[in-house]
Amino acid sequence: MILDGGLSTTLETLFQKDISGPLWSARLLIEDPTTIKKAYKSFLEAGADIITTSSYQASIPGFQSLSKTESEAESLIHLSIQLAIEARDEFRAANQDTKRQNLLVTASIGCFGKKKLHSFPNNL
Repeated sequence: MILDGGLSTTLETLFQKDISGPLWSARLLIEDPTTIKKAYKSFLEAGADIITTSSYQASIPGFQSLSKTESEAESLIHLSIQLAIEARDEFRAANQDTKRQNLLVTASIGCFGKKKLHSFPNNL
């Protein structure tokens, strides 16, 4: 199986996004989630079998530092998963004629996210 490429590098180079700051690519969950989904799709189109969520640097305190409530922060972390699942499912639907239907989504959990692992959905 082939794992996706570096999400942050892809967002910077292919999509010209500034991911500087403490949240890195997770900040785009607020500012430009569509581009994150496009990046996921670009990995699948390039042959990846596994895509990784944009949640590595995501944290409740990190989002709160950008004036998000705890509930909004949790929703943004879940959005990283939702976007990856949507990208995978849309790719599958558009490429039903290929044998590449066993595509996986994996959660990227950095040191801030490990405490909330139990809240991730079971359908990754």
